[in-house]
Amino acid sequence: DLSYAEKKLQVKKLDVTEADWEYHLTGFLPLDLSFYAVDKRVLDMPQNFRLQVKGKRLELIRWFIPDIEYLKGDFEGDWNITGSLFHPQLDGKMNVKDGSLKFVQLVDPVEQLTVEMRMQNENLILDRISGFVEKSESEGVSSFWKFWKVFSKEKKLKGEINGFGTINLKDINNIDYDLYFSGDKVPANYEYADISGVVDFSVQITGKTLPLVSAQIALSQLYYREPFSSSSSGSGSESSLTPTYTGEDLWDWDFDISVPNNCWIINNDVNLELKGDVKVLREGGELKILGDMETIRGKYFLYGKRGREHV
Repeated sequence: DLSYAEKKLQVKKLDVTEADWEYHLTGFLPLDLSFYAVDKRVLDMPQNFRLQVKGKRLELIRWFIPDIEYLKGDFEGDWNITGSLFHPQLDGKMNVKDGSLKFVQLVDPVEQLTVEMRMQNENLILDRISGFVEKSESEGVSSFWKFWKVFSKEKKLKGEINGFGTINLKDINNIDYDLYFSGDKVPANYEYADISGVVDFSVQITGKTLPLVSAQIALSQLYYREPFSSSSSGSGSESSLTPTYTGEDLWDWDFDISVPNNCWIINNDVNLELKGDVKVLREGGELKILGDMETIRGKYFLYGKRGREHV
């Protein structure tokens, strides 16, 4: 049931449902629904409404964190929202149980995800985020290794992820982030190339729109099996190992990556174990990789000839 008067849209009851979610709204919103042209339809004036959400797929998360592909799971929330649309005041809670969170850049989602979240004044407070990433140890290894694993019990790699923090919504057009995440022995498979590893990490997301994602990452295992020919385009100007981005609305990255050993490049050109420290930057959607890697051991193949490297 809807009614409109004096630039207020009164919502006695509005139900929006899809197969995976349902939203229920009551209250009033400040809108200018005049038939003639106006500068602003959405007004920065007092509002008061209640939003109840329930379902198995939360699409709103992508508005706050664009690198998330999806968030599935049993979620339920009940929020009272006052203030104005551009400067909201919040009161309520939302929880996610048995969730699955998929990042755009990674193959394996975070499973068994639990999120405990509350809203207070201008803040969206994440009290607890926890989950696991799991994959078979034999995924992505050689055919010989897979054959050998037939005769032994298959092991699972399972890493734990935890997080907490605050998102300040005082200015909806300039959201302020203060989020922290950590991971222990997390298996990671890159979505856009044959790159996999096991990582420990500490990530901070800080600053206003667009925020900076800074991270300290320690790799205990890394396999790069992509042919060198696929790591750059024909012009050599743009990597084909990353998705095509316009750079608009993408968060910047500043990752410090440490690889003490067990970093392997295996393809038709080389079979090398490396170590080193690398910085990965993303600025304006452009990915840059800086640093030095040192050869520990391995082989290389050059014009039909085989060489060997030792340190």
